[in-house]
Amino acid sequence: MIEVIPPAGVDSDISRPRPAKRRFHRASGERASPETVERQAEAARLAFTKFDGAEARAFLNTHHVALGGRPIDVAGADAAGLRRVADVLVATAGG
Repeated sequence: MIEVIPPAGVDSDISRPRPAKRRFHRASGERASPETVERQAEAARLAFTKFDGAEARAFLNTHHVALGGRPIDVAGADAAGLRRVADVLVATAGG
């Protein structure tokens, strides 16, 4: 059997997996305004009141033809968008 001798300064226990290094990066782009976040939170609250968790997430994050985009984005854009999302939720959920 051939013995492998690691160079000086290298961990000799090669059978032990090394943990992956985690590197966190600051998100690129601009942060959403507090108003945008508030409107998105309201849209999410309404969706989770009408649907269970998975259905609400799917509704918020899937392109909706009548809204012309993802409901979470439409609601965050302006107050009128939030109203449109709320109207679609009322119509979709039957009240």
